Amino acid sequence: MNIVIFGGTGDLATRKLLPALFLHHKGSRLPAEVNIIGVGTRALSNNEYHEFVREKLIEHINNL
Repeated sequence: MNIVIFGGTGDLATRKLLPALFLHHKGSRLPAEVNIIGVGTRALSNNEYHEFVREKLIEHINNL
């Protein structure tokens, strides 16, 4: 199963979508084989995007 997030570095993705998906993952409410694919105009490597998402999760996870 793939989930594609268009605007993967945008405000909606970083404030709402990614934190919600993270919490579903932590609560075992997503299939183990799910792939979350962020698509955007920023040129980031996989590692750079992972670090970006990690920082945003830390910033926004308590706001849900």
